Amino acid sequence: MAAALDPPASPSERALRSRAWWGAAPPVVLGGVVALQLLDHDRDRGWFWVMTLIAGVVIGLLALVAVVIDLRAPGAWRRLPVDAGERLVWGTTAQIVRPTGGAGLTGVLALSTTRLRWVPRASARWRGSRPEEWPLDAVGTVSVQPVDHRRRLRGGRWVVLEIVGREPLPVVSTEAHLVADDLWKALAAARRADSGTSPAR
Repeated sequence: MAAALDPPASPSERALRSRAWWGAAPPVVLGGVVALQLLDHDRDRGWFWVMTLIAGVVIGLLALVAVVIDLRAPGAWRRLPVDAGERLVWGTTAQIVRPTGGAGLTGVLALSTTRLRWVPRASARWRGSRPEEWPLDAVGTVSVQPVDHRRRLRGGRWVVLEIVGREPLPVVSTEAHLVADDLWKALAAARRADSGTSPAR
């Protein structure tokens, strides 16, 4: 039996994991079809068959690695270091919108009993994104809004965080409503534990 998560998986985390499992299905099915075709192929073609088989194996392994990363991503926030007396309460994997518009800076958004943190993945760091953090008191409203037409990203909705001292932070997630609900509830619980206040929404 798997150990219970602490804190328990939120609705948004469960939904993101479910999406990752569904996303794993097409590569598996495609890999199976390719394997069957190769097994049924005329093996007298020698090196062509061997090289095709090797290419199929390499592509399959790359797809498997991508699937594993996607499955682990929703819980990546649980592995972030914390200070003494600090406890992680919620997190998600998401993309933040670049200042020039468009999403693509993928990383982890994590809330603890003292702060909200953005920790970019290596690919986002290479593109100039840096870790950021804000104390609980600096985080204001959490809302779901239509994607701003001024951005290069089009369609859909994103979660917008109002943060004191910076422009609103648009967060792109495939589960925008669940992420917003979970973050708002987690903020409320963290603030009640800290000072008895609740965030606006």
